[in-house]
Amino acid sequence: MINRRLVTAGVLAGTLTVLSAAIPATAQWNKPVTVKAGTKTEIHSVGVWNRTYCNQRPVPKVTRMHAQNGTITTSVVTSTFADGPCKDKKGRFIVFFYTPKPGFRGKDSAQINYVMPKAVRTPSRPNLQASGKRISIIVE
Repeated sequence: MINRRLVTAGVLAGTLTVLSAAIPATAQWNKPVTVKAGTKTEIHSVGVWNRTYCNQRPVPKVTRMHAQNGTITTSVVTSTFADGPCKDKKGRFIVFFYTPKPGFRGKDSAQINYVMPKAVRTPSRPNLQASGKRISIIVE
């Protein structure tokens, strides 16, 4: 299992947090991700977690994945938090993988969009339902 760090992307409804779980090879905010040509590589992951009670909310639903010079696939995984208030607790995440097209080397970008679970939305914050990320990728 991969140990993930708790990275707060936004606080929702008081204690709910959208987690952008980062590991060394993944996109951390606007830093580009380096990928080896011909290799499937994790580029991002996301989940929703209640930091106060250390319990999981349903994982977001993916609505769009696109990369010009490669393919993006997903997998729902369970992994352990490496630090933070929920250290050593297990959480479920959608993990996004990028695989470059055969023979491609150079710069690419991935667009990932997802919808947050209904439990995250509140009447005062209905627009928190959709989120997304553009990831810069360098294929070597």
